[in-house]
Amino acid sequence: MASSAVAKTGRDPFCMKDIIRKQGVHEGRHFTTLYNSKALTEGHSLIVTHRHIRGLLDLKAVEVKELFDMIGEVLPVILDTYANGDRAYDLKIRSGDASGRTVDHFHVHLIPRKQVPAKNGGTEHERIYSKSLENLNRPFIDDIENDLRMLRRGLMNPVPATRASAGVGSYTELSEDLRANIFYESEHFVALFHPKPVIEGQVLLIPKRDISDFLELSGKERMDFARTYAKIMNLLIDVYGDETRSYITSMQTGGYDNMPVDRLHINLIPRSKSDRYAGRDDDMYYHIYESPNLAPVMTADEIKRAVDSLRRLAQE
Repeated sequence: MASSAVAKTGRDPFCMKDIIRKQGVHEGRHFTTLYNSKALTEGHSLIVTHRHIRGLLDLKAVEVKELFDMIGEVLPVILDTYANGDRAYDLKIRSGDASGRTVDHFHVHLIPRKQVPAKNGGTEHERIYSKSLENLNRPFIDDIENDLRMLRRGLMNPVPATRASAGVGSYTELSEDLRANIFYESEHFVALFHPKPVIEGQVLLIPKRDISDFLELSGKERMDFARTYAKIMNLLIDVYGDETRSYITSMQTGGYDNMPVDRLHINLIPRSKSDRYAGRDDDMYYHIYESPNLAPVMTADEIKRAVDSLRRLAQE
């Protein structure tokens, strides 16, 4: 991934030492984990870069490795603290002026989703984006001291890491329709066009091994993901983006209705100032994860043409 630092802005909270000190949970060489003072759920935390950069594509190789390591260290503690260890969470990154991000400084959202009562009388994981739409102007949390104490204490006794094998898997278990949408293959991942895209250019990265959790990726898979991500996202930005070079990376682990495949899959979404979700970013997440009956924005023929085109471009 290329490196391109940008000028600091006076209003950037992630460049303000008092914000880092007040909300900081865990610090590494290149990143700090913060408790989000405008949380969607209890435990909603952020990982922010020390360097003032804008997007995932701007990270250096050493930063990519530390980011994966920090996610693997702090996310299990967040889940253990706020979701009784249940592996249900969202990971979201927004980059660029047209992505809907509110702070122009690279940060990763880690959002735990605990079990809550469902309308049918059972339980379900929190539907965080419908809740966000209901309260777009939710206030900042003034008192986060208890949350900070819990997470800091949890990180003193970290949750054992998930053991991950390094073997090369196979994607042959995917349905025939999904396999038809594959346009690029790396050692450990395949890139395929989403079968029911809510926005043009929506692509999935899926590991060849049948795993359900980002935390299960091995070290080799993590680095292959980083290389594959950079190649595919740059391609999508060139084809579907604009001069803002805006893009979103999003995934949801844990049960939800609109899942095209049970194994881990990461949404890669190029954005532009004129796309259908311009100015209403939360609507897009709601449609991806919590509105399974939404009509796709592209027809089957349009998706096939897009797959053929991306396959040719990925080979250049």
